[in-house]
Amino acid sequence: MAIRCTQAVLKAMGGKAPALASLDPDPDDIYVTLFEADRKKCIIAMHAQTLLAVTMRDVRTAQLRNLGAVLGSEFERLLRDMVMPVDLVTVNPSAQLAGAHNRDLLARLDEIAYTVADRLADGYAMDVDLAALNLEMQEVGYLGPGADTPRSRLTARWERRVMAG
Repeated sequence: MAIRCTQAVLKAMGGKAPALASLDPDPDDIYVTLFEADRKKCIIAMHAQTLLAVTMRDVRTAQLRNLGAVLGSEFERLLRDMVMPVDLVTVNPSAQLAGAHNRDLLARLDEIAYTVADRLADGYAMDVDLAALNLEMQEVGYLGPGADTPRSRLTARWERRVMAG
């Protein structure tokens, strides 16, 4: 499992560029991109297999440098809000950073970033209920009309685990 960052995220970490691991793709990789809304740095992180996505606004450099722990708590909070087991998506606090290579996932992240940036711009960014927005995003099929939603993918993952015992 790796945290796969876009160049924008790596640049926003400031200081010396972090060493990137050369790791094979894993279904549990987390993809992270950076965007700006209301002149604040925001990130969107997406789990590769389930497409579960979280958005954070007004992200600080210190949070970016501690991305594993920060994302771990954000995914856990979202899963609790969804009334799902919090261990369906876990982020190792010491997960290695790697380059983002899956162009399909990066395109989805960009699509979400545009949508979220528009929503944050429509209502002053600090007035938007990000927890509600994160929950709403889990009902969208990012793979096209009629596609699985992140919620349905999480449910399938949960069912497979229960069946395996």
